[in-house]
Amino acid sequence: MRHVQRFAILILAAACLLAVGCYYDPVEVLGDKQAGDESAVAAATPSGGPRRIIPPRPRAADALQEAKAYRLLDEAFDSYEGGRYDAAIRICTKLLAEKRDFAWGYCLRGCASHAKGDYSDAVRDQTAAIACKADLAEAYCYRALAYMEAGQLAYAIADGTTAILLRADFAEAHYYRGLAYFKRGNYTKSLRDLRIAASLGLAVDPDLLALARKLAEAQEAEDY
Repeated sequence: MRHVQRFAILILAAACLLAVGCYYDPVEVLGDKQAGDESAVAAATPSGGPRRIIPPRPRAADALQEAKAYRLLDEAFDSYEGGRYDAAIRICTKLLAEKRDFAWGYCLRGCASHAKGDYSDAVRDQTAAIACKADLAEAYCYRALAYMEAGQLAYAIADGTTAILLRADFAEAHYYRGLAYFKRGNYTKSLRDLRIAASLGLAVDPDLLALARKLAEAQEAEDY
């Protein structure tokens, strides 16, 4: 059984920044001079491919107990990692028909649905994963991401918080919660989470960090 050696590909900062417009007026927050400088926003919006989230493979020790289920999960994961999301969903569905309480099957199928942009299906499957395994931090983390993409920021923040309580060193959970805070306009909390994610080894875009810091400083000065 192989182990994933890398974190998920980062969500594009562009999706975050586009939604931010609903929550603040850049002229009001940054001031006329800074708001007029579009380079700050452009620098924090890197180009990239489609967003993907990848759950880690379970430990090999677990595979000894559920050999067939994990063999199918491996097959589904390979399809998912190769961008064959429909195939991953189909294999996970087959797996779950045979083992209905297999949390990782729901989690991975939810990730594949998310990659296709089916956020309601992603939320449903991550919720099923949590029902099977209440301490599965990944399911809370990826449900937080699906909620955020669907614009349900309060739920996203709550799930991100639960994932962090379950696993304090979960860099992705800090990152996604940081993006949810950013989209909600709470830049101080966003900056804190983004910095923690970076300190835990996640490659957070430095331009996004710089923008979050600038907005947080402006927000704190305004509150003061």
